[in-house]
Amino acid sequence: MWLRSFSQLFAPGRHQGIRTMGTQSSNPELFEYTSGRFLFNEQLRLAERHVQFNRDALATVICQSTGRPESDLISITKLAEGGFNRVLQATFKDGYTVLARIPYHSMVPKRFVVASEAATLGLLHSRGYQFQEFLVILQAIQTQLASNIYF
Repeated sequence: MWLRSFSQLFAPGRHQGIRTMGTQSSNPELFEYTSGRFLFNEQLRLAERHVQFNRDALATVICQSTGRPESDLISITKLAEGGFNRVLQATFKDGYTVLARIPYHSMVPKRFVVASEAATLGLLHSRGYQFQEFLVILQAIQTQLASNIYF
């Protein structure tokens, strides 16, 4: 996995407001794999990692699940991506952040991949390990996003 440097993640102009991301062409980075190149079958590997979803529905679900108004959501940006999923960060005016995880289409079945991680976190929490609060959005809500997205 290829990690971006701190300066690349927090460069000026990188974080665009949610309302300025109206079409895919205005910010294709959210849908495309941009963290590296592939030496073999690059077009196929990139196609496997292309995930289309509805940004406005994502913003609505994030705000509903946190009990915050959509007007307080200032940005949704790509935080990281790897071989199995992409992580988006939603940031609110007061600095509160929510991470949304989007598994690639090649990960099947998607709900089990994330469910096992959530169960592991739950087990560790029950054993006394402290984590920040995490949410798992159910399949019923995910259908409006046209993708499996987990928080």
